[in-house]
Amino acid sequence: MATFANYFKETRPQFLLLSLVLVFQGIALAHYFAVEINWLWAVITLIGVVLAHTGVNVLNDFWDSGNGIDATTTQTPFSGGSGIVRDGIISQKAALTFGLLVTLAALLCGLYLCWQSGWHLIGYILIGGLAVLFYNTLLAKLMLGEIVAGLALGTLVILGTFAVQRDFIDSTLIWLAIPAGLLTLNLLLLNEIPDAAADKMGGRFHWVIVFGRQGALVAYTLSVLATFGLIALSPILLDITRWSWLGLLGLIPAFVAVTGAFKAGDDLEKLVPALGANVMMVLVTDLLLGIAYFVG
Repeated sequence: MATFANYFKETRPQFLLLSLVLVFQGIALAHYFAVEINWLWAVITLIGVVLAHTGVNVLNDFWDSGNGIDATTTQTPFSGGSGIVRDGIISQKAALTFGLLVTLAALLCGLYLCWQSGWHLIGYILIGGLAVLFYNTLLAKLMLGEIVAGLALGTLVILGTFAVQRDFIDSTLIWLAIPAGLLTLNLLLLNEIPDAAADKMGGRFHWVIVFGRQGALVAYTLSVLATFGLIALSPILLDITRWSWLGLLGLIPAFVAVTGAFKAGDDLEKLVPALGANVMMVLVTDLLLGIAYFVG
């Protein structure tokens, strides 16, 4: 039955926390660089990003229920979709309509910010919109899914949130926003492992399919090391507050995720704790970086 509660579950709200911490980090960076923050614009930015993220989640469920991926994968708390559309609780047509409506609402938020803050934001909006609409049908079939996710739901969210408040983006800001992009890439990459066989049958072409499980785990580990390497080097190379080293506490769940994923082998039950630690690594690190920029 398509109740409000079921539509809410279909948004996969536990994953929308990522949008919250990314926008928070962007606002924190604006605060750190002494930008006068327009809080109305900040709230609209947050709403727009959450709506766009919701659109991705819902449209992915729509496409994956249609191409059979969700019917052939084993669902976990972190992968395999919500199951709401697959199980017929919400119809495919209703999911498509819902996904397109929230994406349209996100676009309206972006256009309002363009009108108020400046049309320098249009690039962020276009990239985000294309990622929402074509992630499943095109980008995930061209081995671009992980990179696009890292950009559109990581680095560019932070830069775009900052750009709403001030239209000048420099190389220092880009450096500081890259770890968030790598974290989102990591989030997706590890979550793709349980779904790899089903994804391949459904026409996807991502890193786990191309490199195999072990190769993908090596890429995941290197990306984790690059993430925390950038965080560690920031105060040394960029004269950024040493409070940013607070983000290195994310190495604790990162270690659990990496070692657990390698030890799990093909045992999905043993992989689930590593998937949970991966989510924790992403959210904790992004959140702690935001806190660091506020107090620094």
